Amino acid sequence: MTDDAIAVSVGEGTEDRLGAMLAASVNDPSPFMAFEMAVGRNYGFMGDAMMMDDDGGIESMPELQQAMQAMMNMVMESLSRLSIAVDFTGHGFELNATVHLTQ
Repeated sequence: MTDDAIAVSVGEGTEDRLGAMLAASVNDPSPFMAFEMAVGRNYGFMGDAMMMDDDGGIESMPELQQAMQAMMNMVMESLSRLSIAVDFTGHGFELNATVHLTQ
């Protein structure tokens, strides 16, 4: 926390990035809220969850299950991080998103 910002981290090792986040420059006017997440890992978790058995869901269609997991794995391998800033404007609020691709 600083005089101008509050930062929260969730997940193992994420607190190491807080100092840089608090010291980073912001747009003028500054956003109401900004966040960043490891989107690739989240898609991987979703793909894994699709493989779990819950009686009668996607698990009853193995071809569809495999295709969905393959799609989630492709997204997981392609995307690195997602950054979003929420701004209030004269039109309401705007979500400005940046998707960081895996290199």
